[in-house]
Amino acid sequence: MTNLGGYVLAGGEGHRMGAEKSALLLGGRSLLQIAVDKLRGVCGNAAVLCGQHCERAAKCAEAVPDLRESGGPLCGVEAALAHSIREWNLVLAVDVPLLPVALLHAWTADFISTAGTASVLVHDGVAQPLPLLIRTSALPHVQDALNAGRFTLREVMEEAAIALGGRLERIPTETYICRTAVPRAAWFANANYPSDLEHLRALQAKMDGAA
Repeated sequence: MTNLGGYVLAGGEGHRMGAEKSALLLGGRSLLQIAVDKLRGVCGNAAVLCGQHCERAAKCAEAVPDLRESGGPLCGVEAALAHSIREWNLVLAVDVPLLPVALLHAWTADFISTAGTASVLVHDGVAQPLPLLIRTSALPHVQDALNAGRFTLREVMEEAAIALGGRLERIPTETYICRTAVPRAAWFANANYPSDLEHLRALQAKMDGAA
């Protein structure tokens, strides 16, 4: 999609993991490389929202630093929208490596065709804050929220979507039929703690063995 920018949100410190998440390996690739490859497959491009740690992008993709400090994920979204030259942007967290590319393809193509404003996915009844699909024109609303000291990603996205004449659409993953070896229950499995990473590695090994 030539009108869709791809961004990996990878600026976190990884305190709960006890290590930088971006560099953690799964199936022989870093979590950052996995996310970058997914976005290139969906968007045709990818950049890394690296917070204040641009060295994390290494040779994977272009590094996009935050424009301010200590704002959490919303600062990453601000940096993406300020950097983007495209109408739409897909922001993907670095720590959900099993999220199927087929799901991202189907969701982004379907939602952009509706000329909506912003969207997130609902999985097993739970709205996920990321991945996020958002128009670049939401930037001023994100900046206003950050300037006012408001940092809650979902709340600000809802308000930005309304300000642009739409709403934050929550799309159930069940809407899409995806051909993938990843069990549905593992689509949003993330790596917050060392035990989570071991679980992901066990799942990856099981899928590799079944291939």
